[in-house]
Amino acid sequence: MSRINYADVMGAVAQALAEVAPDRVITRTFKDFEQRDEATELVPGIYTITFAGVVRYPWDRCDQHDGEGPTATAFPVFRFRITGQRVLDARESDDGAAVEEAEFELLTEIEQLADRLVSDSGLPDYEELCRVVLKNVVTSEQLESPYAWVSALFEAEITG
Repeated sequence: MSRINYADVMGAVAQALAEVAPDRVITRTFKDFEQRDEATELVPGIYTITFAGVVRYPWDRCDQHDGEGPTATAFPVFRFRITGQRVLDARESDDGAAVEEAEFELLTEIEQLADRLVSDSGLPDYEELCRVVLKNVVTSEQLESPYAWVSALFEAEITG
């Protein structure tokens, strides 16, 4: 039976995202825009990767937890979210199309990450054990200008 640590998978996703978006800040700690440093985080853009829960366990195949922290031991399906945040400069802040363009740039990188994660090289330690799917993406819909954001939900299935 598989023994995959959720944190290890999340770390591999963070590493793959850093390779796809080397000019962005990558973090595992979500903060609102007001809590972010504008110059070092929001101007270049920041991605936050968060664990979004376990969707399904096939309990009939489950082994016992050994007390070593959260691990995927029974072929579960779990989710993680990647949230991209940016701030536009003063020239662009009143232009809805500019907000969307910033979000399209973030979305393009997320799609590139999805391409990488579904390939054999995306999660090098887990490629034979984990199936990753980009489920959906939501955006700011221009509601928070000058801030642009996207939030992408991924689903990972431990296949054995």
